[in-house]
Amino acid sequence: MAESVYEQMKKIDTGKEPIDGEAMRKKVRNAKEIATVFTEVVEEKGWWTLFMGAKRHLTIEAWIFLAVELYGYIPRITHVKQLPEEDVGDGFQVAFEASAELVKLDADSNEIVLARGVSSAGTVKDNFISKKGYAILSMAETRALSKT
Repeated sequence: MAESVYEQMKKIDTGKEPIDGEAMRKKVRNAKEIATVFTEVVEEKGWWTLFMGAKRHLTIEAWIFLAVELYGYIPRITHVKQLPEEDVGDGFQVAFEASAELVKLDADSNEIVLARGVSSAGTVKDNFISKKGYAILSMAETRALSKT
């Protein structure tokens, strides 16, 4: 009988402890359970929208729920600025740029940055011509958090 992939992997010398197959299976089962709970909540709350009429895209509420409630991570905006007119580009009258990051705390409460994202939003090309500045700024923040 051929050796299983698990048995083959145990023989690989990585300089680390051998792979514990049961621990790995437990992690995968846990990830599946998290995905199931996440999907149930997203469906119940309606935290998705159709994009281009066909594809489901999660709303920012879904991403924040996943980060905070299911993993204990901290999503946060780190910087927002209004872009100067010369940096805005053709077709925009007002635009904002926002930066965000996703943080977890280690056992000593030190912050570990897991991911960062930067995004922008503006008038005209983003169909925000009639929106107030705070709404455009908020969209830039939402986009940055979503990217993160």
